[in-house]
Amino acid sequence: MTCTLEPVASAQQPGAVGQVNPLLQSKITVPDPPAFMVPRDRLSTRLLSCGRDQVTVVTGPAGSGKTQAVAAWVRGGRDTDQVAWITLEEGDSTPAVFWTYVVESLRRVGVPLFPGRADPVPPDAVTRAFLIRLAAQLAGQPRPVT
Repeated sequence: MTCTLEPVASAQQPGAVGQVNPLLQSKITVPDPPAFMVPRDRLSTRLLSCGRDQVTVVTGPAGSGKTQAVAAWVRGGRDTDQVAWITLEEGDSTPAVFWTYVVESLRRVGVPLFPGRADPVPPDAVTRAFLIRLAAQLAGQPRPVT
């Protein structure tokens, strides 16, 4: 696995003057399949039938292949440039980190959110008002965002 650090133009770390807070490219990129990937046709068929729904939840124990199953589903018939992918880890549960990756992932697939703002979401900015603005911007897109 390759992790690429990509700085966000004017994202400042709290209290650090002149330092850029990088986003991990690997967290917002559909992962490549591992060399040992075993095709799971029944699961793939089931996921394809779920693709018509607006929300699909895939659950299972750690290590059961959820990430690779969904990544294979995305690669098998979708334009991956149109999929906003987010890989979350334990430390990503703070609202500022989570919403920074959500907004950046959507921007990378062409959804213009918060124009003129290059910074990640400041820790104190994840309020009800922020979520309402985000929902309004998503609802106002010319194409549906699912």
